[in-house]
Amino acid sequence: MKKYNHINRGWTVAFAGMGVNLALGVLYSWGAFQTVLTQEPYNWSALQSQIPYMIACFIFATLMVPSGRIQDKAGPKLVVKLS
Repeated sequence: MKKYNHINRGWTVAFAGMGVNLALGVLYSWGAFQTVLTQEPYNWSALQSQIPYMIACFIFATLMVPSGRIQDKAGPKLVVKLS
């Protein structure tokens, strides 16, 4: 069994947590991205700019319960690696 240096393990956990929070932050801040996509040079319609958000919310909501159950059985490390 490997012995982990507690300092390195702490940084690994901190960066993993930061990555998860950044991924969730993009979902929560989609309105800022949506506004830019409907303007020049992209000229997306309102519906086109909402589709990525709808898909992300659907996937997030659909996988929330199975991920929680997996986390209860196998721990959070596996869930974060799979996501």
